[in-house]
Amino acid sequence: MSLPAPLLETQGLVRRFGGFVAVDDVHLTIRRGEFHSLIGPNGAGKTTLLNLLSGDLTPTEGRIFYGGQEITGRSLWQRARLGISRAYQLTHLFPRLSAFENVRLAVQSLHGAGVIRDWWIPTRSLAAVQEKTMALLEEVGLAAKASLPALALSHGDQRKLELAMALALDPEVLLLDEPTAGMAVEEVPGILAVIGRVFSRGNLTIVMVEHRMDIVLKLSQRITVMHLGRLLAQGTPVEIVQDRRVQEAYLGGLSG
Repeated sequence: MSLPAPLLETQGLVRRFGGFVAVDDVHLTIRRGEFHSLIGPNGAGKTTLLNLLSGDLTPTEGRIFYGGQEITGRSLWQRARLGISRAYQLTHLFPRLSAFENVRLAVQSLHGAGVIRDWWIPTRSLAAVQEKTMALLEEVGLAAKASLPALALSHGDQRKLELAMALALDPEVLLLDEPTAGMAVEEVPGILAVIGRVFSRGNLTIVMVEHRMDIVLKLSQRITVMHLGRLLAQGTPVEIVQDRRVQEAYLGGLSG
C-alpha cells in the first residue's frame, strides 16, 4: 500500500537564538491525514519546531513546504488562512467573553467579519456563524457551558475551548502543543476523547508535542523523536519504543 502524500515538509530547518541552536538541520515529513507526535527530553527543540511550522517563529535557515507550496516566509495568519491552525500550551482566550463568543469570533475571522461589523453581516450569514459556533462547542463538549465566561471554566475546559477556536478556522493541519499540560488528572481523559473524536473525522492532519508517552503511544500513527535540536528517530509507535537510541536518550528502557 502506498503512503499518503506529504502535506507538511521541512528542509534543513535551523533556528538559532544567539549562539544557541534550538533546531538543527531538521528534515521532517508529515503525511496527509496522519497523527504525528513530536517527543524528546526538555530542551530538545520540539516546541521551537512547532513554532516554526505555525509561523510563530521564522527559521534562521531552511525551508518549509505545505502541500508542495513553499511557506517559509508566510506569517502566522497567512498560514492559518492556508489551513494550518494552532492550539498553544498556554491558553490564548478572551477571558471575560463567554465560551460562545470566543468561538464565534474565531468563526467570524474565517469569513473576514469582526465584532465592530456584526450588524453589517446578512442575517442568513450571521445565523450560519452562530450555528457553526454551537456545533463546535458541541463537538468539544462545551455546549452546556456556552454562556459561561472563559475565565470561569476549568483549565481542562479552557483547553477544549481553545481547541474549538482552532477548529473554527476549518484547518487541514492542527498543531497541538502539550494539550494536557497543567491539567488535573481527572480532566485528561476528556481532552483526549475530544482530540480522538476530532481526528476520527478523517479530514485532519494532527501534529502534537506531548511529554506523556502513554498519550503519545495511544494517539499517534507516527512519532518523531528530537534530541538536542536534531531528529534522533522517526517511525511507528512500535518502532520508536524498540529503538535503542530512543531508549538511551529519552525513554529510559521503556520496552524493557
